[in-house]
Amino acid sequence: MKFPAAEKLTGILGPARKRMASALRKWSKRSQWKKQAGKAKRRDSGGKRAVVRNLRSRGEKLVKLGVYNASWDVKVKFNRPVERTKDTAVLAKAKGEKFCRIYHVRIVEDHQGGGRYTKTKVYTRGFERFYVSACR
Repeated sequence: MKFPAAEKLTGILGPARKRMASALRKWSKRSQWKKQAGKAKRRDSGGKRAVVRNLRSRGEKLVKLGVYNASWDVKVKFNRPVERTKDTAVLAKAKGEKFCRIYHVRIVEDHQGGGRYTKTKVYTRGFERFYVSACR
């Protein structure tokens, strides 16, 4: 059984695949860190541990991490702290790929009360989107 729509789609996707491969080769040779995450210059050891845990579970390796804000952004409801967050840029390398990925994620700690916070978590709202970059 023939599917004319599938044949038409194959004709369209062929050139698109070539352009995509060409773009990947081009951008994997250029470091995009300064352009996409240049202002993320601070460090956070607790956040780094959480990001490394998260990346390992996905089969990726951390290359570089930068935090945008020096202090925590505290979310408050009814005059009580709920959570604190830091926006972070991550440069990671996936197994089997020749390029690295730049992700923008959020490090979060929920407030427990009495000035205590939970273990650091990573909100990966951006892991399905990434920038292709060289690994430097």
